Amino acid sequence: MDLVGVRVEIPANTPMMLLRERNGKHRILPIYIGNPEAAAIHAAMEGIEPPRPMTHDLMQTVIDELGGVWESVNITEVRDHTFFAELVLTTSDGQALHISARPSDACALAIRANVPIFAADDVLA
Repeated sequence: MDLVGVRVEIPANTPMMLLRERNGKHRILPIYIGNPEAAAIHAAMEGIEPPRPMTHDLMQTVIDELGGVWESVNITEVRDHTFFAELVLTTSDGQALHISARPSDACALAIRANVPIFAADDVLA
C-alpha cells in the first residue's frame, strides 16, 4: 500500500488517512484518524523534523537503539467499524514480533522507518 496522504473529510471536518493499493486494482482504503495522528503523519510525509522528538520519532529511535529491525506494518482487520493493525519487527536476537497498534500510529511509524504497509484483502474488500 502507498500512504497517499491525510485529508479532511467535509462537512464533519474529520481527518482520514488514505492508503492506495500499489498493485492490482489500486483500491483506496480510507481510515478515519485523530487530529494528532494526522499531524504526525503529515509531518513525517513532508520531512518536517521537530526540535524535540515526538512520540513516533521516540518509538522509532528506541526500537533502533535496541537493535530491532522494522519489517512492515499490516492493516489486519476491521471489526465494528474499527481498523486494527500490527507492527512487524525483528528483535536483535532474531525473534519476530507482531505488535498490535492503531493503523494511524502504525503508518506514522512506517513513514519514519521507511517500511512497507500492507492491508489484508478482506479489509480492502
